[in-house]
Amino acid sequence: MFKYGVASLIWTEDFSKNGVPLITKAKSLGFDVIDISMTNTEKFPSKAVKKSRQRRRYEVVTTIGMPVTAI
Repeated sequence: MFKYGVASLIWTEDFSKNGVPLITKAKSLGFDVIDISMTNTEKFPSKAVKKSRQRRRYEVVTTIGMPVTAI
C-alpha cells in the first residue's frame, strides 16, 4: 500500500516540544506518515512524539539533519 507522507520541515526548521501538535495536523490533512527532521537531537521530545503517535495510531519516521556548521 502506498503511503502519503509529509516532512515536518514545511512547518518548522527545529522540531521541539512545540512541534508535537504537527503530528495531529499532518493526520488531519490526510497524510499517512510524518517525517520529523531531528536537527537538534538534545532537544528532541521523543517521549511526547511517541505518546502522540500512539494516541493517534499514526506513523512517524525521523531523519537527522546536519547543521550548516557541519558541512
